[in-house]
Amino acid sequence: GNLILLSIEENGYAHLFIQSNRSQDLPLTRITDGGWNDVAPTLSPDRTQIAFASDRNGYWDLYTMDLQSGEVTQITSSPEYDSSPSWSPDGKFVYFSSDRGGAMGIWRIAVDEASGAPQGSAELVAMGTDLRMELARLSADGRTVIFRSTVESVNPAALSFDPVTRQLFVLTSNIDPV
Repeated sequence: GNLILLSIEENGYAHLFIQSNRSQDLPLTRITDGGWNDVAPTLSPDRTQIAFASDRNGYWDLYTMDLQSGEVTQITSSPEYDSSPSWSPDGKFVYFSSDRGGAMGIWRIAVDEASGAPQGSAELVAMGTDLRMELARLSADGRTVIFRSTVESVNPAALSFDPVTRQLFVLTSNIDPV
């Protein structure tokens, strides 16, 4: 059957659980535990590993777990926020959201398909200046990235100022003069 990955909070921390869609095959089973949070699990294309985000080392970084052995490997290490991992269709990269570089963008890191270990450093895929880019998912052919965006923009306004009367007059925008 299909595997279902969950992050469930209990006793103040979120941990990962796995279950088969046919519960007689694999009932709900905890796969992480400890005094930290593990969230956003995603199954590798070959179904042998998961990638997830965790604050287990003090910062939100990404990890992989071998589902056979339970071995956990840290794949990013940064004081910036790394989350929302997603595997490339070929299993060679983990794409993720991060605020490295000052804005929330899409990054990726190469991983060894067999061990889940990182292969080099994270690389920037896309970042906007007034646009948050998060929750990246790749199309089945790996050629298109789909992501959630939040536009954070400033509405420019033209104001005329009379230094004698100290009054502001709005020339553009929909703001009220002070």
